Amino acid sequence: MNFKKRKLICIGNPNDINAASGTPYYILKYGIKIGLISKGINFNLPKNKLPKYLWNLKQFLKTRKYGGYQYTKTFIKKIEVNIKSNKKQSEPQYILSHHPSIPFYPWSKNYFVDFYIDATNKQIFNNYGSGATIDKKFQEEIIKREKNAYEAAGSIFCMCEWAAESVIKDYGINPAKVHVIVGGPNIDENLIEKVNNFSCPKEPNNSNPLIIGFIGKDWERKGGNFTFELVKNLNRLGIYTILRVIGTRKKDIPKSPLIKNVGYIDKIKDFNKFIKEVSSWHFSTLFSYNEASPRSILESLKLSVPVLSHNIGGISSTFIRNYYGNLFDPFPTTKEVSDWIISEIKPYGNYQIKRNLLKNIGKQINWEIELIKMRSILEK
Repeated sequence: MNFKKRKLICIGNPNDINAASGTPYYILKYGIKIGLISKGINFNLPKNKLPKYLWNLKQFLKTRKYGGYQYTKTFIKKIEVNIKSNKKQSEPQYILSHHPSIPFYPWSKNYFVDFYIDATNKQIFNNYGSGATIDKKFQEEIIKREKNAYEAAGSIFCMCEWAAESVIKDYGINPAKVHVIVGGPNIDENLIEKVNNFSCPKEPNNSNPLIIGFIGKDWERKGGNFTFELVKNLNRLGIYTILRVIGTRKKDIPKSPLIKNVGYIDKIKDFNKFIKEVSSWHFSTLFSYNEASPRSILESLKLSVPVLSHNIGGISSTFIRNYYGNLFDPFPTTKEVSDWIISEIKPYGNYQIKRNLLKNIGKQINWEIELIKMRSILEK
């Protein structure tokens, strides 16, 4: 069979590790490796902000809402001009889109599009709060266009069951076209192989704290305040505990001797620093209010760090119960989580045994393995 490699598109440049938290970069890197993707198309974002400001003003005067310019035909058509090469305008274009609104629908007759999304626009508007500044009628127009695009597409791959359910139930798409491909951690596998051994942190005592970790830009949405309360509760119970934070803005983090703000770590340039930091944690946490398919869970598990989270949105797809850690029911109390942690670290030998088991399981968390599944579906 002559498999047609896809061109990867996203909002921005998939060749840039900083686009969309790095996920398109790793889809591209390992997609090229397995022959799924031919190249990533750079969608140059317009530097001239005037059209956006004028559209926002017009929209505000009309609807009293000012958001949503990035969903307009004007904006999308402007950034997607690079899909076609100048010399091959009429040739078939096989596309894998990492965004539910691109390419703009209706698209050219020579486009053959598949989607790979972490959430639908309806989920982004309703669950992430992004719809607060967008007029309801315009939201309906965006979602209708998205539904038509899914119907015209070949396959819709979702990074979690939560997104797949939305595609099927909210958009009425044939379940046979919808598949869950969780993906992998946004870490370079070649760099991980060079490390091989992730050491287990010391047993917590009065001198060595229990270390709870937090990764994320959005302190509030990702449950930073709950995690901080958890740390304070553990200290009240006599367990010396500190919280170490990666990637959150300093101004968003409460000032406390119990919190160490590590700051942003570049996982390419400062890979060893990232490995050393995360593997020093006893538990990584994610108690988000809303979440689609968090890479931080996969990154922690990949580095043999057990994860504590709760069953919200698409978290359960990245957090498998057989992995050491715990997926609590939605919005647990700090007492519930504290009691579970204490039961796991006493005696500490049990914690060490379970954590060591993650080393073998972590090998299964891999972009290449996941994208091979996608290719096998597209080959049928």
